[in-house]
Amino acid sequence: MKRGTPVKIDKRDKLILEMKTITKEYSLTLDKDLCCGCEICTIICPKEALSLIDAQIENGSLIEKPKIDADPDKCIYCGECVILCPYNAFKLKVNGKETIPSVDLEAFPTLIREIEVDVKKCIPDCKLACQEGCPFEAIEVIYEKEIEVSKKEKKAEGSEKERKLAKSQEKKKKIEKIKKIIDVKIDKEKCTYCSKCVYDCPYNAIKVTKPIEGKISINYELMPKRFKAAADVCPTKAITYDEKKDKLKLEDKWCLFCGACRLVSPENAIILERTRILHEYIESGAWNKALEKLISPEELAKELRIKAENKIRYWILESRVP
Repeated sequence: MKRGTPVKIDKRDKLILEMKTITKEYSLTLDKDLCCGCEICTIICPKEALSLIDAQIENGSLIEKPKIDADPDKCIYCGECVILCPYNAFKLKVNGKETIPSVDLEAFPTLIREIEVDVKKCIPDCKLACQEGCPFEAIEVIYEKEIEVSKKEKKAEGSEKERKLAKSQEKKKKIEKIKKIIDVKIDKEKCTYCSKCVYDCPYNAIKVTKPIEGKISINYELMPKRFKAAADVCPTKAITYDEKKDKLKLEDKWCLFCGACRLVSPENAIILERTRILHEYIESGAWNKALEKLISPEELAKELRIKAENKIRYWILESRVP
């Protein structure tokens, strides 16, 4: 095979694009298990190298989630999909090292996403709510434990001798309890900053800055009865299905606004709008083009106006420097 010839390797759990030139080796990997088939990467890809394969739905339930396909002849290994994927499903390597060329070349910004845990507020009776509730198993609570021994008595009947024998045969049960929470570790490779842990924590010990903000609602008039696919596809469980009410339930507080639920639902049954993407300051035409595709025109106009005002403010301050 000639150098510079792009290759696609489609495995059960991974989709890999590779290209080797004289000086560089490129590799873009999509983890199919992490990918939910949302629309973000396909929207922003500057060369339209990524496309969606529709989900399979049967009787309102998701049989197979939407899939991302890739055209190796179109991919330029810019890494824009890596930056904006909400689920860390993409990895890009150049010469074996993880990198994002579009960030290195200042064509794309780094997104602002943060999570802070105040361990001093963590109290043992929380029942490890953040760890247990995390949809991505990204939280590990380190704690000191103690063993409590309790007795389980047998019901003693009969003679005094038989009762004494029963008492000697009492079963002792060991119960592991949390004595003290020492640390809360966050796996940044797994964390999506969905903020579900913020709402699960009973003691307000966690703060999260989500990289994408937006609005989402369900138009129940257009949503068919017994339709569960939107809940099935949601990785953060911001949408769940209530069996008793035969109705989808929305918790928009930990929605990542990826659009996967909208893709599998009837047209206009889910209304989603991305209003803001938090990112480091950058002046880039490529980034502005991506924003045009991701957020509403009104919100884009606001961002561009703020950038212009900041630039004017910077010029004024610079002109005053002797």
